[in-house]
Amino acid sequence: MVIRVGFKYSGKYLLGFEAKIKPQGDVFVFVFERGHRRMHVSYHKNGRVNHNVDRPDQKHVPVEWDIWGTMEPMIRYEIPVKNIVGRQRVAGTGWATEDIERAALPEFVPIPDDIVVEPTTLTVGFSVNIISPGTPARSVGYLSQPVLARHVRGTAPLIEVETFDWMAPQAPAKLLVTTIHMIAPGIDGAWLLDDRERFNKWEEAVTAVVEEHGVPHTYRERNDGGVNLYYHRLEDDPYQL
Repeated sequence: MVIRVGFKYSGKYLLGFEAKIKPQGDVFVFVFERGHRRMHVSYHKNGRVNHNVDRPDQKHVPVEWDIWGTMEPMIRYEIPVKNIVGRQRVAGTGWATEDIERAALPEFVPIPDDIVVEPTTLTVGFSVNIISPGTPARSVGYLSQPVLARHVRGTAPLIEVETFDWMAPQAPAKLLVTTIHMIAPGIDGAWLLDDRERFNKWEEAVTAVVEEHGVPHTYRERNDGGVNLYYHRLEDDPYQL
């Protein structure tokens, strides 16, 4: 399967990149510029990710980076495709809106599975991800930027393309915080809520927690016959502000 992603700009349809999904699970992202492929990222079924530079009429060459004083091909190792649960990024790319036309992107004729963006921001970024079935959309994505639009294509694997404006203010990173309210039996037969409040029945303690904090997200029975009630909330991560 091939997913083409491009722009409707100045009355033309211009091709930005293609995502190619092979039957065995390999995913390739080919980025275009100056009339040819500029670079591509390959996410292989075993989790190996390669970054490559494409040159006109030449074989692609690996992107190299300095690691421990030695230039080596830019390779990272991620989760094998069949084991991905949730969302796994393959590649990110994008253009400044004013550069779309001067980038000499090839023209194309869109078909139903293609993704076409009409730029409304100063920059248009894309995050190409592999997702597992049922993965919900997110409001904040790659580079901690708000997600403007989301497109899902394919079946095995599922490919998600998110768009964002990388010049927009970054959304604060969120930290999952869990609060646990404990209901446990006391030595005198009463039920203790968080070792402070006393109730005749554990159901009365549960009712008191629900009235104050709402319905818990999960609960777990305790070995002593009581129950732990779990509440989850997202807070700004102080280390990422």
